[in-house]
Amino acid sequence: MNDPSLAMQTAIYGRLTTHAAMLAAFGGPVRAYDKTPGPKPTYPYLRIGDDQILPRSNACMEGWDVIVTINIFSQHATRPRPEVKEISDAILQAIATAATPPTPAGYAIKSLELGQARTYFEADGITAHGVLTVEYLVRPSA
Repeated sequence: MNDPSLAMQTAIYGRLTTHAAMLAAFGGPVRAYDKTPGPKPTYPYLRIGDDQILPRSNACMEGWDVIVTINIFSQHATRPRPEVKEISDAILQAIATAATPPTPAGYAIKSLELGQARTYFEADGITAHGVLTVEYLVRPSA
């Protein structure tokens, strides 16, 4: 059995850092990380992380449910939560559109759906934090 999680993360990162809606939301290069860079990152940024792979195979075909979580962080001076929500919308345009899903090498996306979207303030009262969960049904490429 294969594990499509690295291929999915690579495809999602590629899409998030090049999609026009993302570049517009960030006003330039997208700050997308696997691990937050240091104690004082430049805001806004997003972290691709925490994924879950669930086998979804049967006697006829191999497959997985791939559940991906994207975290968005903003410390905008006057509108941190709206900024998170604007970036969340751009993320959904980039990686959660059925007509143009991310394309992981060696795999095909058969379906996708938004699992969850939420926004809240971190304990510091300054940082708005958005969490998106997107669920994909992934099969090996033919």
